[in-house]
Amino acid sequence: VSKKRWDSLKVAKNIMQYRYKDSNFSMEANISRVREVTVKNDKIVKVIAYTIDYKEKRKGKKSKPIELDLTTKEGKEQAIGLLTLDQMYNYCLNSLLAPTDKSHVDVYFSTNLEGLIYTYGYVPKGCMDDCFQGQTLVELEFD
Repeated sequence: VSKKRWDSLKVAKNIMQYRYKDSNFSMEANISRVREVTVKNDKIVKVIAYTIDYKEKRKGKKSKPIELDLTTKEGKEQAIGLLTLDQMYNYCLNSLLAPTDKSHVDVYFSTNLEGLIYTYGYVPKGCMDDCFQGQTLVELEFD
């Protein structure tokens, strides 16, 4: 249902470019890693990364945003795991939510109020800290 919502929204609004922000909180380090991703014509064209430190004396302090150079090996490595919305849906439908043995993981998929993908991923059973493998989209904007 969420994928159909995205497909119809793309056509209805002629969406060629959008931005999303994903956030990954590390309980152990007490830091959120945030990446602002710009997608144009179904390709990731810009990534800005920063952290938010929630440690005792630095509550909510944001690091200096850095634009990743996606043409370099280092920039590509830092952008690993970033997907376009279409790639996210394809991963969820063809892998994450596919009817295979998932007895070793807990699978997560949720949508925002508009019915679009919000969180997807998994946690290995028995893992205690910082185990989530996936993405949480905290913002989504269309141009």
